[in-house]
This record gives sequence, structure tokens and C-alpha cells, in this order.
Amino acid sequence: MPEITPQSSAAHHRLSAICVSALLFLSACSRRSEPAVFKLLSPRETGIDFANTINASDSFNVQTDVYIYNGAGVAVGDIDNDGLPDIFFSGNMVSSRLYRNKGAMQFQDITRPAGVSTSRWATGASMVDINDDGYLDIYVSVSGPEHSRPEDRANLLFLNNRNRTFTEEAAKYGIADTGFTTHAAFLDYDRDGCLDLFVLNNSPKDFARGLASHPTAGRDSTPGSLNRLYHNDCPGGKPGHFTNISASAGILRLPGYGLGVAVGDVNGDGWPDIYVSNDGMPNDVLYLNNRDGTFTDLAAKSLKHTSQAGMGVDIADFNNDGREDILQVDMMPSDLQRRKKTQGNTTECTAAE
Repeated sequence: MPEITPQSSAAHHRLSAICVSALLFLSACSRRSEPAVFKLLSPRETGIDFANTINASDSFNVQTDVYIYNGAGVAVGDIDNDGLPDIFFSGNMVSSRLYRNKGAMQFQDITRPAGVSTSRWATGASMVDINDDGYLDIYVSVSGPEHSRPEDRANLLFLNNRNRTFTEEAAKYGIADTGFTTHAAFLDYDRDGCLDLFVLNNSPKDFARGLASHPTAGRDSTPGSLNRLYHNDCPGGKPGHFTNISASAGILRLPGYGLGVAVGDVNGDGWPDIYVSNDGMPNDVLYLNNRDGTFTDLAAKSLKHTSQAGMGVDIADFNNDGREDILQVDMMPSDLQRRKKTQGNTTECTAAE
């Protein structure tokens, strides 16, 4: 066996370093040669220049409204049945905007002529054919600071006039909910052929995250923070007025910090179930459809764990095994140092003397 000298060892290390560098270079070249999946388009190219701009002041800021930066929402759907998906952006301190898809990734702002301008703190948007006329309508969730008036928080329903214009009729349909709404989901929970409505509300009060282990600690009893289920009365089989049936349907009377709601058939029985993603307290809720007009929360029984600061949530068959899965996103910082700085609800220990 040849003797290994310091010189030959150094040469060996230099050769190894060169080989590793070459492999990294080839790997980088290989990655660069792969076609991009997405391409960022500028507002000048698309015509979409919406920005949910928040202008804080000495009288309106994160201290006067802790949820000032919770954001708004977006809904995508073909509002004029031309085969192209259009986009509705909900705005907080700015008006919501509706962009018509003209094709070739070109969009036209039709907010004003369509009659969908808003002056409320819009937090979410859903496109749904609520009256079953073949055209998508737009339901807008609305919230606001704790001191806001209920009438200023009334959710909006823009009914499609089938000519690229809309008429606001939430009160007529009985769904001008005046809670602190984050989002809404439509589902036919009783399978009568008409879509019902689940409204996800959020408490306007901040809470002591150090008390998060207690199910009711730091909570409030603000009526506008309770989630609600509205049944579509469906007179004569036609969509019509909605009725709040939350209590009889088993919807928990827990003031919540609801930030996400998703609908899916989680147990495969053919009936839609509801998952509510809560921030901090109370625990997330998994409403299993009892197929008799009521729901039962099975989160503690069915889930091994949930996020303590749940944000958005979705239900889909992610691994194509024929069963619905639940994906929830969290606000946990990726950086360990920041994670420790923002970590609450940790019991402090004092060394014994």
C-alpha cells in the first residue's frame, strides 16, 4: 500500500473539494434548465393593480384594533359565464374591486359599473350561485374594530343581474350578519338541494395568550363573535330566505378567534362536515354532520393534535387515497430566536432556595 504523506493528503482534499464544487455547479445548472412553473406578471401586464393599503394613525392602529393587519380576502369565479375566471378582491380601508377576465391574462376593473364598490371593512369573499339562476353571486364578509357599529359590519350579498352588474340584497336574504366576520362557507348540509351558509366570526377583543391553556380564559361574550349556521329555507324548492338555526343545529356558543373554515366529507358518508380553525382559544372544532340537521364536535376524539394558533385551513384528498385530509397553516415563525421571543403561555419557574 502506498504511503500517505501530508502532501498527498492535501492533494486528496483539494481533489475532493474540486469534485464537490463541480457536482454543485452541475446541480445548479440542472435546476436552472428546468422550466419555471409560474411567472410573475406586473400590474402593467395584467391590469390588476389592487392593493389592500392600511393607513394607520395615532387614533387607529394596532393598539386600538389588534386585528388591523388580519387582511382581506379574494374570490375567483366566472361571473359572466364567458368561460374565463374573474377576480374579486375584498378591501379593508379601500374599496373592494372586481376584475373581469378579458383573456390572455388581461383584466379590466369593472368595480364601479358592476356596482360592487364597498366602504366597509371587508375581510373575505365567496362566489356562489345563491339563487340557482346559473350565475355566480358574491358574498362579502365584513368586520371592524370593537367600537364599530353593527350596521357597519353587516355582511354583503351582491346578487348577479346576469349583465355584469350586481345588486346588494343581503338583508333581503336574511344573511346581513352583523358579527365580526372573518369568512363564510356555503354548503348543502341537509342535502335538500339548496345551499346553506356557515358564518365564521372572530372576537374583537384581544386575549391573554398566557392563559391559553384555559378553555375560556381571556374570552368575552360578545354576541358578534359567535359562529352561525344559516339554513336556506328554500320555499317550493327554490332558494330564498335564510334562517339562523345555529342553536338547534348544535353550533357551539363559544366566542372564538375564528380565522379559517373549510367544508368537506371527512368521514366519507356523503354528507358535508365543517372544520373551524381557531387562533389560540378555544380549540379547533370539527363539526361532524349527523345527517339529521345537527352537528357534533368530534375534534377531541378524531384529531391527535391541532395548531394552537390556527390560521387558514383546507380539506382535500392530498394523497389521492380516496379520503379527505385536513391541512392547517400556523403563524409560528421559522426563526428559532423570534419563535422564543413571541412564545406566550409558558409557565415561569423559580428556583427553590
